[in-house]
Amino acid sequence: MTMKAYQNKCGTEEACRVYRYEKRWPNGFMGPPCGHPEHVDLKSHNQ
Repeated sequence: MTMKAYQNKCGTEEACRVYRYEKRWPNGFMGPPCGHPEHVDLKSHNQ
């Protein structure tokens, strides 16, 4: 996908978040270490 196509698909931050979520977990979220189907959305964190 070109950068222009990506920008068109993700017109808003929320649309981008949904698109990336669906690309990463097409069958729904599964935690990498344990396969647990639940998650917590972090608003911010310091690294």
